[in-house]
Amino acid sequence: MRPAPAFWISALLLAALVTLGDLEVRATQSEGSVLFERAGSVHPDLAKSAGLEQRWLTRAPLDPGVDFLELLHVHEGRLFAATAQGRIFALDPSTGLILWSIRVQGPVHRPRCRLSFDSRRLFVAMTDRILVLDRDSGNTLESLEVPAPLASEVAVSPELICAPLHDSFVHVFRLPYTGASRNESAPLSNLTDHVPALPPNATRRTEKLHTFRLDEPLQAKPIMAGLFFIAPMRNHRLATIEPVSRKLIGEFALNSPVASPVVYAPKSGAVLVATADHQVYSLGLAPGTLPIYWRAHIGAEIDGGLVVNGLSVYAVSRRAGLTQLNLTSGNILWTQPACQQFLAANERYVYGLDRHHNLLVLGKKDGTLVHQLRLTGYTLVAHNSVGTDIYVASRDGSMLCLRPRE
Repeated sequence: MRPAPAFWISALLLAALVTLGDLEVRATQSEGSVLFERAGSVHPDLAKSAGLEQRWLTRAPLDPGVDFLELLHVHEGRLFAATAQGRIFALDPSTGLILWSIRVQGPVHRPRCRLSFDSRRLFVAMTDRILVLDRDSGNTLESLEVPAPLASEVAVSPELICAPLHDSFVHVFRLPYTGASRNESAPLSNLTDHVPALPPNATRRTEKLHTFRLDEPLQAKPIMAGLFFIAPMRNHRLATIEPVSRKLIGEFALNSPVASPVVYAPKSGAVLVATADHQVYSLGLAPGTLPIYWRAHIGAEIDGGLVVNGLSVYAVSRRAGLTQLNLTSGNILWTQPACQQFLAANERYVYGLDRHHNLLVLGKKDGTLVHQLRLTGYTLVAHNSVGTDIYVASRDGSMLCLRPRE
């Protein structure tokens, strides 16, 4: 006896629904891996319950499925975002207005855009050159060629660009004169004797000074601390070099490799270093062996970096969580294991993200979890080291700013 036609129709409909449901699940999974989870506004009541309010929401115009955000950075009154296909956006951090955007052409690093900043310019590390952009307009000021592929972002000071190359050389450029004195920019008075006289570059063009070679390849990206080039070496040494004279001013032997980017804290004149043996060092800038101001043991590798905010240092570890230290003494004030990212801080609270991208509001005195807010799809953060606004972004181009309620 054959089944009735109605049976076959029901069976086909059921199979279609199962198939469509499976396709929907796969589409969602594909969206999560290629187009990424869509992010949106935060409900005002939910934000209010966490003591926050949404300041603005902006979406960068990206090609869906082709391009995505991979960098978010706030620096001196500008918010910068960069994509995998080499687009750079500059935003007003108070309104979210996109001030300008530019697409970088040619071979560049992965991540696609490696950026450095000063108060007037944006420096983009390409593979074979450095693009110098005007921060206010996005116009290209110069394109500086380098003789070998760049190893990382460039290190910049008011007068110099130090470009680390893959062959352990450092290419030094001299920027046009902006009115800053070299001695006024020196981080410590006992180092001014090691700063050679350099007449101002009165031209409007960047000049190549020279190239010097490091005795070991770099372990992490270098920085400029005032007028001095700080180089974390693969042989566990941290070297301080005056780039104009090419003289080694000071150095320090670490017990293990550098685990995250080195940070300079101008308020204390210290260089902060996180190492693979779970230590954080605060080192002074002085001739000879660099003095240790303090050393702290975190208990896990600091793979999320160090952030200086006011008189506090925040060490980010995927295993240990967020640790707050005193910038002056190095005392560990608290550790919050649930927090995986630092966002911002004020006098009362510290803001961060957990591994599930929930926004955490922590008490600044003891790190206690006070509030929690779900931020769907927001996986990129900008570490706000000077303000209290919170900047997060999703891969699909959504950028969100939250701020504490007054």
